[in-house]
Amino acid sequence: MKKRLCDYFVALRSHVIWPVVAAFVLLLPMPAAAAPYTAPGKKVLWGGQGGYSAGHIRDFSRQSGKHPAVFNYFIEWKANDPTFHWLGFRLQDALNEGSRAMLSVETSGTGLSNAELADGAGDTFLLRLNGLIAEHGQVVYLRPLSEMNNGNNPYSAYDLSGRSRGPAWSTRQFKRAWRRLALIVRGGEVARIDASCAAWGCRRCERARSSCRAPTLP
Repeated sequence: MKKRLCDYFVALRSHVIWPVVAAFVLLLPMPAAAAPYTAPGKKVLWGGQGGYSAGHIRDFSRQSGKHPAVFNYFIEWKANDPTFHWLGFRLQDALNEGSRAMLSVETSGTGLSNAELADGAGDTFLLRLNGLIAEHGQVVYLRPLSEMNNGNNPYSAYDLSGRSRGPAWSTRQFKRAWRRLALIVRGGEVARIDASCAAWGCRRCERARSSCRAPTLP
C-alpha cells in the first residue's frame, strides 16, 4: 500500500472472537487504546467520490489537485454474491490507490421499513458486510442510512411533502434500525449484543450464532 496515509491512519488487523457477531462506529465506546482514525492536529481528511474504479480515484486526485485520503462509494442493501464480489474489488481499488474506502449504505429497492431493519430483516447483508470488511483487513469508514431528514431517502420518516410514512418508518424506528446496524457491523460477543438489543427493544441476533470476524472500523 502507498504510504501517503501513514500519518492519518493506523491499519489494524482483524481478529476472530468466539462467538461473535459483526458491528460499527460512533455508537459504542471505543477501547482507550483504539486509534481514532482522524487527521492529526487541526487538519481534516480530504475525501472524494464520483465513480467506481481505481481510475476514478486518480481522476479525482488530478481534477481536485489533492489525493483523497477517503473515497466514498454508494452501495445498496443487497446480500447476494455478485454484489459482494463487486464490493470486494472496490475496497481493493481504494487500497491500491492509497485511499481508505467509505461505504454509504442505503436501502432503496429493498422495501424494508425501519422497523423491519430494527427487528433483523436486513441482518444477512450486515453479517456479510462485516465479513467482507474483516477479510479486507484495513480501515473502512461506514456511512449508514445517511441524510435521514431527506424525503428522497426511503428510510426518512417523512416524504418530500412532509407527510409521515407511517409508524414503521418513524424516527424512533430509525434509531432502533441504526443501533442494530451499528451493533452487527462493529462486532463483539453475541451475549453483549443480545443484551443491547433487548435494552433497545430489538429482536435478538439469532442469525449471528455462527462465528464472525471483527472488522477494523474507525
